[in-house]
Amino acid sequence: MPSSPGDYYRRLRLPQNASHQEIKAAFRRLAKQYHPDLHPNRPNALRQFRALREAYEVLVDRVRRQRYDQCQQGYSPERAITHPQTPADFYIRGVRYTLARRYRAALGDYNQAIALDEDFSEAYLRRAEVRYLMGDDSGVLADCQRAIALNSIESRTYFYQGMARYRLNYVQSAIAAFSDAITCDPEDAQYYYRRGLAHQDLHQIDEAAKDFRRAAWLYREQGQVGSYHQLQQYLKQFGTAGRSRPIKFLGHIAQHLTDWRPHWLAGPKNPQSVRASRHRRTSDLSIEKTIKNNKLAPRFSDQPNPTRRPVDHGIARDNLKNTAKNAAKNATNLPGRWPTLSGQAYWAPGVSSRPDHDYRPYRRFRWPTISSVTSMLKLLSNPAGEMLPLYYRLSHRQTSLVGYGLAVLANLMFVLGGVKHTTESSWLVASQLWASGAMMFVSMVLVVALTRLGLRVRSLWVADMFILGTTMLPLGILTVISAITRLFVPQLLSPSSLWMADAFLLAVLLWAIAQSLITLYSGVSHIHTFSEKLSAWFAPVVLALGLATGVGTWTLLG
Repeated sequence: MPSSPGDYYRRLRLPQNASHQEIKAAFRRLAKQYHPDLHPNRPNALRQFRALREAYEVLVDRVRRQRYDQCQQGYSPERAITHPQTPADFYIRGVRYTLARRYRAALGDYNQAIALDEDFSEAYLRRAEVRYLMGDDSGVLADCQRAIALNSIESRTYFYQGMARYRLNYVQSAIAAFSDAITCDPEDAQYYYRRGLAHQDLHQIDEAAKDFRRAAWLYREQGQVGSYHQLQQYLKQFGTAGRSRPIKFLGHIAQHLTDWRPHWLAGPKNPQSVRASRHRRTSDLSIEKTIKNNKLAPRFSDQPNPTRRPVDHGIARDNLKNTAKNAAKNATNLPGRWPTLSGQAYWAPGVSSRPDHDYRPYRRFRWPTISSVTSMLKLLSNPAGEMLPLYYRLSHRQTSLVGYGLAVLANLMFVLGGVKHTTESSWLVASQLWASGAMMFVSMVLVVALTRLGLRVRSLWVADMFILGTTMLPLGILTVISAITRLFVPQLLSPSSLWMADAFLLAVLLWAIAQSLITLYSGVSHIHTFSEKLSAWFAPVVLALGLATGVGTWTLLG
């Protein structure tokens, strides 16, 4: 045993005024020295490591550490636990309930602690943890947002924010949250592992491989040999992805030597079996198996097992489980096909097979259906609520096609409506209108892309196309409606009633501008994860620059 069993500071070999970072560093150093994976033949290794972890979990928590220091000075905590009155009392009892897996009771105590002290950042974090275990992802995001506003350097807050976003299928936003967690604590392997899974779901294989290798290295350095070997086994499917060119070259040579080894050493192989072996994938562990095998990370732990995806911790989701089983069965029978990104997300609770880094999913072309038209109508009627779900239901190729398609459709509407407003109708005028609309779209795409680059926001070009194509559609509809009104309304209304047509066009103009601004704001704030304040200023600026570019192009060509 590293020190006395009673003094947490002595267990971690720390002074009583140790800082938060010093406590983390001391635990990781001693965990490597006493981890049971490194000492499988030592009978009391597990007990020693648990003693270290017990001390760490108390001292790393500001409130629990303060209460522990009071107990060392003769304070008796039993009355405060049985009859809590202060926010700290409810918080401490909530932690005890969490450790006992009494999540509803813990949630009630955290609610009471926050009611007594609305700036209790630790209580928001603990409540987010419990809500995540209970499956309340929207509650997790709300608590994490409040906790970040109170304490922006706590890495676990960003971690739970990323886990909730990931489970809600907001994969790109989850990557941003995991990146923030890594910025606050770059020595935690699980943050890299979770970000690697998110990158892999977006088919960003190089980034995923880099994160997985970093996580494996940290697991090895911190003495978690079992997690290291499991992740190394999982990394075999990536080959040399994410490595530098010399390492990739040597890796390809080794792979070719393995494939062309003499048949008298390996025996004859069926080419089909060789191909199948290369596409064999590692399945995630089930919740029950993980809990049984991973005694050091119980279900309430904030350090999940490094070989599974974010799970629901026992919350029943039979439809997801059935979908996972059927998907796995179909994947065996149809090796040439691969599900969409949304399908992969539904596989996550049970099976987590993934394609090679050079694999391209097979999808048959499908003509637009009634559901597609319905989705577009929903997007036009409620861009703030429908944009993000629609974006995550599409694959990258589908997102690109939808973005380009909407931009082309909007530009076509702009040409058809604009021709009716010009003095002469000719192919030259139509081409000038088309060029003006195209330059408007291209300029907005460039502004958004350059802004992302300046802010170092990691996102995709297809997202820019999707956001701005959707943004242009209301403007195209405005042009067509104005042309139709100009052609037919004078024939239907008397001259004294023409003001009604002007009022109608004004309403359509306001609707189109509002829809475009809301769509652009929702896209950059939710898909690109810009801050709300920046998005509120950025959306009208981008739209104004796009309109100015279109008008300038028309003036220049005219």
